[in-house]
Amino acid sequence: MLVRVSLTAPPAPRVLVTDDEDNIRFLLDAALRHFGFDVVLAANGREALGAVARRQARPDRAST
Repeated sequence: MLVRVSLTAPPAPRVLVTDDEDNIRFLLDAALRHFGFDVVLAANGREALGAVARRQARPDRAST
């Protein structure tokens, strides 16, 4: 009997971080990536909606 085992990890959960302050955005980016999240950054709501519309960001979670 042959058993196939997948050695690929599941995709990292994606988080969309939206904040108008650069330092907060970059701090959250570093912290979330450290814990294995895929992070998409946006400086404002318009950028966040644009990223979602372009399908660049299909977040599992969002932080504003």
